[in-house]
Amino acid sequence: MDIAARLTKETRECLERITSFPWEVHAAAIRRRAPRPAGDTFGFLEDGVYFDVGDTAEWLDKPEGDIVLKAFVVAFPDPSSEDGIREELSVILKRPENSN
Repeated sequence: MDIAARLTKETRECLERITSFPWEVHAAAIRRRAPRPAGDTFGFLEDGVYFDVGDTAEWLDKPEGDIVLKAFVVAFPDPSSEDGIREELSVILKRPENSN
């Protein structure tokens, strides 16, 4: 398995999933989870490599403003080690002009 290619694929897919939700959905999640960032994680095992996939959402610089969305994947090719290989992508989700 090409771990680097799989990391890139999973990270991009995770970012696509989280950016498919509007600002209002992420804002509600951030409010519920405050002061911690909102987000979710899951993991899967493939060909002996464990992948931890996750995302976070938090205010960029002020509450109720723009939101930073991050998608990340960590691969653990060596089950005896806590050191993984990490890839992360992020995007800024602008607050809509008409949101309350």
